[in-house]
Amino acid sequence: MAKSSIDMASDAWDRVLRKHPGIMQAIRERGYCEVKADTIKEEREPRLMTKHDFLDSVPSPLKSRHVNVLSVTRHSYVLGEFDVFQKFPEEKPSRLEFCTLPPFETLRVDDITTESKAINALIISGVLNRFLGTDELTETFNGRMGTGRFDFGIGLRRRDPLWLEVNGAQLEIDGGFENDECVVIMEAKNRLHDDFNVRQLYYPLKKYSTFVTKPIRLVFSQYDNLTYTLYEYEFADIDDFNSIQLVGAASYAFEDCRVTADDVMRVWETTKVIYDDNEHQIEGEPPFPQADKIERIFSLLEFLRDQPEQSATTVEIAEFMGTVVRQAAYYPAAGVYLGVLERSWNSITLSREGAALLKKNRRERLLEMVRLLFRHEIFHRLYDEAVHRYGDIPSTEVVADTMVELKVLDSEADSMYYRRAQTVRAWLKWLFDLPDED
Repeated sequence: MAKSSIDMASDAWDRVLRKHPGIMQAIRERGYCEVKADTIKEEREPRLMTKHDFLDSVPSPLKSRHVNVLSVTRHSYVLGEFDVFQKFPEEKPSRLEFCTLPPFETLRVDDITTESKAINALIISGVLNRFLGTDELTETFNGRMGTGRFDFGIGLRRRDPLWLEVNGAQLEIDGGFENDECVVIMEAKNRLHDDFNVRQLYYPLKKYSTFVTKPIRLVFSQYDNLTYTLYEYEFADIDDFNSIQLVGAASYAFEDCRVTADDVMRVWETTKVIYDDNEHQIEGEPPFPQADKIERIFSLLEFLRDQPEQSATTVEIAEFMGTVVRQAAYYPAAGVYLGVLERSWNSITLSREGAALLKKNRRERLLEMVRLLFRHEIFHRLYDEAVHRYGDIPSTEVVADTMVELKVLDSEADSMYYRRAQTVRAWLKWLFDLPDED
């Protein structure tokens, strides 16, 4: 079976830890172990083994042992029982603001396909200035560079904090900006994740704080489905890796694309149920989804739109999503279930409906996704009950009972119903959270 980079890194880390049992022995005894790059390179290129930008990208032999990795020099790493990830707030910013781009021919809203283009549009549209409440930011630095020398403390599980010295490790900055008031360091992503590696903001902060006298502001940008979500962070103690805290957050879209609760209800009223999802009657239909984030389906559609023949293998999708192949299969399956993707024997392709959805503006995209959901009886029924009976998202037990009644799974195992019920509730929550109203 073909494997993604994370699958291959997992296999390689398993071999490293088996071949060098002293690594885990040291971690068990004192909570950490310094490992030379040459030791890792015996199995695979260290850069591919140690770049874990979000929790799902951590190879399973490390994740199962609660071990993470930090670079400390260009040729060595520290493995330890420390937490390096920060979760984004579960609730998106409640207020959606709007922005515009000048009528440039070389930077269009429908062509923001890379992180560098997303940053360019962020600056040209004035969004970054608005978010930070400052003026005339100019990009003055970015790219790969050395860290210089600095030290810091980081918490260990069940132990006193560990003090680390970093000297000449490598870091990468997506965007660095300056004006008369401050310096801004930005990390940018063009796909959504639940968390991020604090190192991406902390190492640049430590490097620049050694010689910058102006305040340094830290921004994490996520651009997806024609919308920016920006988060500003700070460290309560610049010498404490774990002292990160959220300062503020906001969302910006390139058009007035507000969706109201009445809009969603109108789609519900005008959408005819055409799928009952009865697995005991429908043969060859896609399985009931196990993919909680509707936003990631939009990301996957945009990724496929930009691929040759609008198609990709499961391994290529796993690379894009930054997961193992098994996990990467969940969202293509959900897209097939909704009708926006098609599956062949070795690839996933945009369907006609998926391609048509991407040609719409953001508001119409969202309402089209609502319509695709309501074509399925379980979502049509449960949304109605959520609005008119419960006044909220039905409980897991209610959802599971409805799934049993509608025979949406070809398995009577309770755990299967409850796991899929989580996806149903997540998608219902997306419907409830969609309206952007005062």
